Amino acid sequence: MKLFKGDLSETWSRTIVEIDSPSVSMLLSQQCRLRAIHKDGQLFWKSYRVEIEVAAKWNGMIQSRKEVIKEAFQKVLRSKKVKIFIIAV
Repeated sequence: MKLFKGDLSETWSRTIVEIDSPSVSMLLSQQCRLRAIHKDGQLFWKSYRVEIEVAAKWNGMIQSRKEVIKEAFQKVLRSKKVKIFIIAV
């Protein structure tokens, strides 16, 4: 897999905006960081592996909202093939 060549900071900000829940958006912006996006495939066959770092004490809360986060990344990256990996630090 190749590393995503876009601006991670901008992609993270756009993803947070896509989330409907203000509490989840706030939690992501304050307690998480977009670590990396890996891209595989070309044109219509792109898939992404998204790595998000989270403060260890918030890991459970973020894990329970993984599907909401995935849906936001699918909109921002314009791909249904997105896998989210939450990494507690």
